[in-house]
Amino acid sequence: SCPKCRTSFRCVRVGAGHEIRGLSVQARQQLCRVISAAAQAAEELEKDRLRLSQLLGHDATVLSDVFSFLAQGRQSFTLPDLRRALTHLQLRLSERNLNLMWSRYAPYGSATVGFRD
Repeated sequence: SCPKCRTSFRCVRVGAGHEIRGLSVQARQQLCRVISAAAQAAEELEKDRLRLSQLLGHDATVLSDVFSFLAQGRQSFTLPDLRRALTHLQLRLSERNLNLMWSRYAPYGSATVGFRD
């Protein structure tokens, strides 16, 4: 647990002089929990990404085939294309997770994803 606030998660406090000013103790604890959860989610996503790359290998042909399936021969694909492909593969994602996935690959809120993305 954190020696500063006694919460039972990995403390994100860097050291003296890095206090979060202007927040109550309860708000600071909640902020630390949110940051900790976000860091854990990012770590899990990175592990999943690495597992996927190991499963597929770094074979550009496989990536090209997946992209072609999503884009149906076009230069890019859209969120509805991604939804269609997931439905076709009988993969169920919540709307929230689908939007999170889309925002990961769509550059800067773009309506399309190209192969480079």
